Amino acid sequence: MKFTISNIRSNTLIRLFLLVILCVSFNQQNYTLAQTNGELYRPEFHFTPAKNWMNDPNGLVYFKGEYHIFYQYNPLGNQWGNMSWGHAKSKDLIKWDHLPIAIPVIDNVMAFSGSVVVDWNNTTGFGINNEPALVAIYTGAGIYQDQRLAYSIDGGNVWKIYEQNPVLSLFNGNFRDPKVIWHEASKKWIMVVSLGEDKKIKFYKSTDLKTWEFMQDFGPIGDVSGAWECPDLFPLPIDDTDNVKWVLVNSIAPGSAQYFIGDFDGNKFTWANAEISGLIIEDFENGSYENWTVVGDAFGVSPASGTLSDQQSVAGYLGGRLINSFLDGDGTQGKLTSKEFTIQKANIGFLIGGGNHIKGTYIKLVVNGKVAASSTGLNAELLSWRNWNVQDLIGENAHIEIIDSVTGGWGHINVDHIIQTDAPIEAVNYGKVDYGKDFYAVQSFSDVSDGRRIWLAWMSNWSYSGEVPTSPWRGIMSIPRELALRTVNGQVKLTQEPINELSVISNEILSVENQSLHNVSSQIASLKLKTFELECLIDANSTKNVNINFKKANNQYSNLIVDVDHGELRFNRSQSGSLTRNQIFSDVQVAPLIIKNGEVQMRMIVDNCSVEIFHADGQIVLSNQIFPDSTSNAIEISSEGNAIFRNLSIGILERDENNTSLKENQKIGQVSLQLYPNPVDNELTISSSNFSEVGNLEIRIFNSLGREMTIDTNMQHNNSRYTIRLKNFPTGLYIVRLSDGIRMLNYSFIKK
Repeated sequence: MKFTISNIRSNTLIRLFLLVILCVSFNQQNYTLAQTNGELYRPEFHFTPAKNWMNDPNGLVYFKGEYHIFYQYNPLGNQWGNMSWGHAKSKDLIKWDHLPIAIPVIDNVMAFSGSVVVDWNNTTGFGINNEPALVAIYTGAGIYQDQRLAYSIDGGNVWKIYEQNPVLSLFNGNFRDPKVIWHEASKKWIMVVSLGEDKKIKFYKSTDLKTWEFMQDFGPIGDVSGAWECPDLFPLPIDDTDNVKWVLVNSIAPGSAQYFIGDFDGNKFTWANAEISGLIIEDFENGSYENWTVVGDAFGVSPASGTLSDQQSVAGYLGGRLINSFLDGDGTQGKLTSKEFTIQKANIGFLIGGGNHIKGTYIKLVVNGKVAASSTGLNAELLSWRNWNVQDLIGENAHIEIIDSVTGGWGHINVDHIIQTDAPIEAVNYGKVDYGKDFYAVQSFSDVSDGRRIWLAWMSNWSYSGEVPTSPWRGIMSIPRELALRTVNGQVKLTQEPINELSVISNEILSVENQSLHNVSSQIASLKLKTFELECLIDANSTKNVNINFKKANNQYSNLIVDVDHGELRFNRSQSGSLTRNQIFSDVQVAPLIIKNGEVQMRMIVDNCSVEIFHADGQIVLSNQIFPDSTSNAIEISSEGNAIFRNLSIGILERDENNTSLKENQKIGQVSLQLYPNPVDNELTISSSNFSEVGNLEIRIFNSLGREMTIDTNMQHNNSRYTIRLKNFPTGLYIVRLSDGIRMLNYSFIKK
């Protein structure tokens, strides 16, 4: 394990101060704890570091029967900083062994996000004895952000930094997060890497991972509301056939992600956003309100040309203009009323964004003086498609009203491109990865032997990640999910569902079929569960909405509303416990509700500090952190109308702590060690009364900049101590890493 401490002066007092800090922090660095360990929010089945800060997943790879996860890690504290690559591995994606840091800070250059590949063909020449090297391609963040290599020839335990780094640089401070894949058809490595503030993904190709040739830029397009980061690129079959499409993914700061479905031939990624055809009611491109009656001052004298003053970036609209009531901020109010038109097709679609206020910032369809349909925004400046089914209203005369009557937070509405169509409009070959707030920097595993495409994400949001009330760790990964491309209503969608491995830890405690909520509500109310899985199929014709409160005690709860009447899912964590004073954390989240064959399918997975909701077989997902107190473990379900559950099951999700690597006999963690003398002249002694219980012991020494030192290979050893000659060691601070191949400890000493 390598550590770095920058700008260490030779002053003895400073060294001694650092020594005290290091002895406290490093000695406990990877002392692996039982995952829950009495900590209120420590999850049962999500990955977290044993301690300190974690963000983006990096280098997800499967090799020789083990899944490896690397991650952005601060070895010195629980806030962002000192970015290094943490490392863990697992055989089942549930139980994880923590390993030493793989890539540290070196010479003040931090190790930002990237990927790991198995170099099966030894294109780099790093492999030895017919064994392939694992190669990490990562961003070095110093004066500039550039792309670098590190490699391992022992299956990922020890990593060597490539001496000729960087391998790709634009001399740019905003060029990061390379994802590299092997493209078999062209026999080349392909890199996608972000130019964040420019909202671009750059494509490169290489034959050896060392020399890269530029191919194309993709973007800006789609959601451009924040910096683009952490791209990914992979192929998937459509509906399990031989028809393969490529998926390009990127995250958008501070907390969302998007995908594009297209084709890739080894030289160019092609994405075709199909044109939308139908009868346009209004596209707002003529620059006037000649077909509308205007009341109030929220909408101005003409449609907006994009983002308004002091507004977050507005994205997702078509053409050059849209309705945007953020004129002079959220404090203005107003109403737009369209001319009357005749309903001629089965659907009316439109793009909508802005505030989520069902009776405050909304668009509505009025037929014969009555409201036939209405929709509100998603508390987001990204406009997305919504649809009203008006099959039963064909031939009727109607008009549309767009209303902003809210002056507080998210008190505005964005609308564009209102159109009549035969089929519901959806984002064609493009979509939102997750409708929750906590699914960021998503990355997929490479080289998975059974052919599955599995990904996971950092389950947090830059808007509040530093405030998350967990200790001694800060940062959680989502559950791993299996991806697929499915054809839905003639359109190809990316779906994601929990991996099958989770079923091993599920213990069903309630299961009913064709029962009304009235018949099962008391059984549900009697349950007190910290972690659980709830799956249901609701008869959409039996209710206007179903309201699920969970992690509940008194006035504390998290809330999911299945709003059949408005065609929405709404998740609200504003009463969920800690962190709810953060406005972005507390914003209501809205996602489309999909009804298939008159039924609504839902799956909810809840851990000690998280909830992940999968709707319509993974077409819609919401991922969020929650921080309730220890008593908030009840589930309460109600409905408007007596909802009928075609099926409903609830199970406890708990790992078997007697069968988890996090409670293994931690060999070196149980050894009592001493280093002396300290400070040292020329020989350092490491002693213990029970070295014999450890077995083979690896000893490595690093200087204060993280560089490994050469130590005397003839160091003396017996059953109680090692004596190390410090040949040619300059005066300064050093770290000793001791590892038995499973666990490690770090100690520090000063060379006089």
